[in-house]
Amino acid sequence: MAEPHKYPYAINEDGNPIYIDDITKENRKQSRFFCYGCGAELFPVLGEVKEHHFRHAKDAICDPNKYLHEYAKAAIKKRFDEKNTFIVKYKATHICEKYGNCELAQHYHWEECKYDDLYSIDLKQYYDTCLLERGYYEVLPDGKKKYIADLKLSDSKDDNKKPVIIEIWVTHECTDDKKQNGGKIIEIKINCEKDASRPIIQSDDESLPIRFFNFKNPIQIEPSRKLKHVKLMPSISGKVIVTDETPCSEGLQYDAKGENEVIYSDINLAPDVLHRLYTIECCEKGLSKTHDLCKNHIYGQNRITNQISLYCSKECPCGKYIFDSKKAEELKNKFLHDNNVVYWKQND
Repeated sequence: MAEPHKYPYAINEDGNPIYIDDITKENRKQSRFFCYGCGAELFPVLGEVKEHHFRHAKDAICDPNKYLHEYAKAAIKKRFDEKNTFIVKYKATHICEKYGNCELAQHYHWEECKYDDLYSIDLKQYYDTCLLERGYYEVLPDGKKKYIADLKLSDSKDDNKKPVIIEIWVTHECTDDKKQNGGKIIEIKINCEKDASRPIIQSDDESLPIRFFNFKNPIQIEPSRKLKHVKLMPSISGKVIVTDETPCSEGLQYDAKGENEVIYSDINLAPDVLHRLYTIECCEKGLSKTHDLCKNHIYGQNRITNQISLYCSKECPCGKYIFDSKKAEELKNKFLHDNNVVYWKQND
């Protein structure tokens, strides 16, 4: 014969849950205790050998599954009523609100633009009432049908707001028609009393799942990626490399005056990195001596300016520098390849 279920929780005379470890030999007679499942009186067992528990009278008939079901409902309702927050988390696709119209996101599929993760929501920000065993209605293709919710979260200030339903699964899960009616449902599997206290986070654990039905998915997020620009611009003194950083929410913006403009996704735009992208080269009398920008340009906060007159006579045997776009493109592409940098050119 299976050992009788040991009941660690009961209801006291005030209708509040009480745990067996809160009962002592001194205070055990200060209140009567009743079963969550059948309503019959329970008696504390506080011996020295067996685990402390509440027990029924010998002739009582009680279904432990019903007890567990009723206890879990009461414990979750108590959590909702007494806590300042009631946070639940479910799996959802997070997607940038501009994803469908963003060339960069569609081309590169950056993880900031679209990803799967838990979505956290505090239901107490939207609902202020938790009721036990309450009916609710949903319109189905064949007309109206009434459902009974284990727990119903509602907003006392807005009767038109659709409720959130919490279903406790001890012996059988939520019916398919209830899941498919369009209402928000959280189904929580309960195998023992402590399961009613665990965080309400979606879980695919076959033995102890927590499931969410009809919650908002996907979740729209605001653009978060920063686009780093490198532009080669004409100036009075020669060529100027200008760098800046633009939120991706502003979209792709090109400067018509710029040459070889590139938008980098992950590159550090400091001058000591930039000088590897462009070069000035002597090109007369067959000379091909290359001068790095770090020697022949002055760095500012976000630009490098070509100082031709300052270095020309000292550094260049032929007396002048010119910008070698082919060489610059080769160096740039090598740098991008070596550093696994994603970039987007205006003509892409």
